[in-house]
Amino acid sequence: MLMGMKFYSALFAFVLFTLLAVNVAALVPSESALQATQPYLRGGEEASVASRPYLVDGTSYWLVYFHPQANPQGKNIIIAVDAETGQPVTEPTVLRRVYNFDYKLSFLQKFLSDNRLSFAEMRSTFEAGSTKREQAATTLDALEDSLSRDGKDITSVQNAFSIFTVAAERFHDSVTNGIDSSDLFEREYSSLSFDALAISYRDTYSVLISFVRNGNDYQKAVVNKSNELTRQGVDSNKFRPQLQSAYDVGLEFPLLPTLEAAVADFSRINSTETQRAVNDSIQSYLYRKSKTDADSAVEAVRPRVEQVLQRKTEVNDCTSTTQLERNWQAALTAQQRNNFQQVMGNATAVSRELERIRKAVDACNAQTQPPIEQKQDNTTLYVAAVIVIALAYIGYTYYKKRKQAGEDEGDEKSKGKLFAG
Repeated sequence: MLMGMKFYSALFAFVLFTLLAVNVAALVPSESALQATQPYLRGGEEASVASRPYLVDGTSYWLVYFHPQANPQGKNIIIAVDAETGQPVTEPTVLRRVYNFDYKLSFLQKFLSDNRLSFAEMRSTFEAGSTKREQAATTLDALEDSLSRDGKDITSVQNAFSIFTVAAERFHDSVTNGIDSSDLFEREYSSLSFDALAISYRDTYSVLISFVRNGNDYQKAVVNKSNELTRQGVDSNKFRPQLQSAYDVGLEFPLLPTLEAAVADFSRINSTETQRAVNDSIQSYLYRKSKTDADSAVEAVRPRVEQVLQRKTEVNDCTSTTQLERNWQAALTAQQRNNFQQVMGNATAVSRELERIRKAVDACNAQTQPPIEQKQDNTTLYVAAVIVIALAYIGYTYYKKRKQAGEDEGDEKSKGKLFAG
């Protein structure tokens, strides 16, 4: 039974891996995504593409960024390209989800770079102070035993250290979970795993502040106890060196006010400012795409329209160009007014009218063209005549010879009879 379960588990894992591999293999390369966006690139701009596709709601997208040549970090336009079809996305609801992911990811990356508060960096900093915290615990236990002989205690310090120790354990667990979330995101690069990662950072920063605050409270308790023992006349040599040693518990993180300011800044990841930036990016991209497509549609039919209008008199002998002129003028007017949807409709109407005119002119030309004279091939007749003449000649010659032979035979018979008598 156990072997059967292992077999099916292995089979399921293999099938899942195969499906994921097929899905990845089916995605268009980043170069194709760049190529698909080239029509929308303007002079003075360069295009770059994200290092890997984003997975949003089960669909993968390449993110292409247009930026000024002099400022690679700037983003004039962001274009999402469906990584399965290779086509730029135009659906606003889809763009909003993809752009939201991109903006939040960019925000997090910049925040971590500026504040050095990634999970890996926090773990490294925390672990660097673990030895000092262990030494502090040992020092406090020894000091408590020493002072108890004089009827003194450090209960307040021990209580503060206990609270700090609990906060340290919570922070360690939160960082560990955060690293798991970070690893999952790096594997998937999905909006879902990113949301989990952002929540993990938010919660961990809250625990970090508690950890640092409890550490500060502990250190205050150490200072207060030292002052208290001094006022009570206890020999400083019996406690001060120990308390000074136990004071350092490896709080290598930024000061509490700095951390609180950083965490407040991190909360902007979900602010209305981010949503406004997302909306602005969507509008900028859709405007440029719509305008570029509309201008291209007009330029695509312009040469044919101009050719027809240059031959207007000749064309009008076959069919009217009035509707073509109306549609063409409507397309140009809509283009000037940036009514891109109307431009596309008018350009399509112009294309249909051009096709109608072409067929009409072709039909007209076919009717007016003189019929083509059929040239008779007399070669066969000549050959037949020669054959007939030849046969007649041969027949005549044969007949003449036969006749001559008959006459000669008749003469011989006459001579014989003559001699015989």
